Amino acid sequence: MSAGCVAALEGRQAELPGRKQKRARPAREATLLIAQWVSAGSAAVLVERRPTVGLWGGLWSPPQFDSEQAALEWCRRELGEPEVPAQTLSPIDHAFTHFDLRLRPLSVRCGPPGGAVREGGDRLWYRLAAPPRVGLPQPIRQLFERLRLAGAG
Repeated sequence: MSAGCVAALEGRQAELPGRKQKRARPAREATLLIAQWVSAGSAAVLVERRPTVGLWGGLWSPPQFDSEQAALEWCRRELGEPEVPAQTLSPIDHAFTHFDLRLRPLSVRCGPPGGAVREGGDRLWYRLAAPPRVGLPQPIRQLFERLRLAGAG
């Protein structure tokens, strides 16, 4: 068998076969709207149930957008004008099997919740200090814990 082996004939057994080139995973980015409502010193963040099919299917997460501008337009339309200017938070990097995801959280402070949020629907105010029993993706759970420890909750 070694008579037909190119590596043995050329003395290159240690280097052949060569390592396969790792294929670069595609990267995706999205903006998370961290809409916070503060009442009596306790903060809550708006979350929505994600569609059952797709990324983090059926779990709860802040609304997700393609851009900061789209997030702010939605906020103004659904929740009203933010009380203070939006603030960007540290990005969240998360690796999936087939792609890398970078989430850019955009924090806004909102007034009292309006008609856009009804308990029991597909949106709710997630109280950071006393969280409801809903499923969150791990990166979102970590973000909420950081917010709670930073005093937002």
